Amino acid sequence: NMAPKINDVPSESTPLHSRSHENSHVHSHDAPTTAHLSMIEIDPNERIKRPSVVRHKSFIVHFATSKGAPQIVILCLLLALGFGSTIGVVPAVATDRYARLNHDYLDERNCADFKIDEIKPQECLNGSNDAQGAAAMANLISNGLTF
Repeated sequence: NMAPKINDVPSESTPLHSRSHENSHVHSHDAPTTAHLSMIEIDPNERIKRPSVVRHKSFIVHFATSKGAPQIVILCLLLALGFGSTIGVVPAVATDRYARLNHDYLDERNCADFKIDEIKPQECLNGSNDAQGAAAMANLISNGLTF
């Protein structure tokens, strides 16, 4: 009976130099005795007969059906709209107020009533700069406190 012994069969734990018997000084009987499992050869071209047990939902479906995530996105969207409205609308509304209080604008006409092709008085331009600076500073403080 010429059945190979367990030490004669190279295993994954056998060092690479002990697998070649011709040029090696380490023989197979020097390798540690470990039981090895025989490898099952699988044809990579063979199709798997049974479907996968695990089904994954798409990210969008999983995100929409999860608890809390859609609400957080809606909250962030509303917060961004709020900040955009503050930065965009407040200076336009406050321009006339700053022009009248800080730069002695005395005309009855509102600074926002000037058309694009009309020349605005310097007091309105200065009031606009002040309003934008105040809105930017308020946003900076708000973001600093949030951070």
